[in-house]
Amino acid sequence: MTAAEMHSTPEPVPLVPSPFVKLPVGAIRPRGWLLEYLSRQSTGLTGHLGEISFWLQKKDNAWLSRTGKGVHGWEELPYWLKGYGDLAYILDDPAMIAETKVWIEGVIGSQRPDGDFGPDRHFEDDGTRDYWPNMIMLFACRATTSTRAIRA
Repeated sequence: MTAAEMHSTPEPVPLVPSPFVKLPVGAIRPRGWLLEYLSRQSTGLTGHLGEISFWLQKKDNAWLSRTGKGVHGWEELPYWLKGYGDLAYILDDPAMIAETKVWIEGVIGSQRPDGDFGPDRHFEDDGTRDYWPNMIMLFACRATTSTRAIRA
């Protein structure tokens, strides 16, 4: 099964087939007003957030750290990266794709022997691990890596 087929495989029996099939990012090329809107997004805040947000600074970023130590390790990065990566591939923008790869490959490279990755300091008041930021990052990684597989 190809990566493209994984996105369009119908539900197995006995489930009722969905009338809507999720298409992979980049499967449809925008035109007209939608292309204009996405282009503005890429040249606006979404495309330049890394220049103004301290959460997206790479130096000493906990998301890029092999030990999970560092600063700027909260949820803003995964939420931004999911949209930014999708936008990069939809627009087929080489600079944005390269920036997306820096973050995705860095996050994947931050995996530690116990399987954890990214910042090591997400804990609730009761001391339990808060995995929500990691779930958002996995969502961003999954979207981006499946898009890369489709385009390869």
